[in-house]
Amino acid sequence: MIGRFEAVRQALGVAVAALLAAGLACGCSAYEDANATRPTLYTQNLLGTWVGSGGSSITFASASAFTATGIDLGKDGLPGCGVVSGSGGWMLVDADGHGPVSNGDPNAVVVGLFFKKVSPAGGCLGGLQLSSWQTGSSPQLCVQEQPSTPCNGDLYSKR
Repeated sequence: MIGRFEAVRQALGVAVAALLAAGLACGCSAYEDANATRPTLYTQNLLGTWVGSGGSSITFASASAFTATGIDLGKDGLPGCGVVSGSGGWMLVDADGHGPVSNGDPNAVVVGLFFKKVSPAGGCLGGLQLSSWQTGSSPQLCVQEQPSTPCNGDLYSKR
């Protein structure tokens, strides 16, 4: 069990590094909001379906599994990747991408996704980070190349 978890953690780290490198070249606009907060993520609050502004969705089905549809990775800082769907595992991490962190830990402000199955086959991404983001009454998840910066990717709201 520990060996499998460590392999997932290492693969997620490689994917996060690729996302960070792509984000440096992206030049994407950020959702600047002086009143935005980064609420702590709790497993029980993540469970369910989150829908992105373009109709994509991520469903957190259990404490470690998710499915995603229509994620436009090209739009979110990885040119040439296009739209993917898939499934895999997830874990709570801190703003620097280190984890896992415990459920309810005040540093749990990012959820790291690790795709185990991606379509179309041969998709170019193994992982994705979504940062907690709140500007109004409901928290959102933001696709982040650099989770310690303002939101600069697609926003997901829970349905």
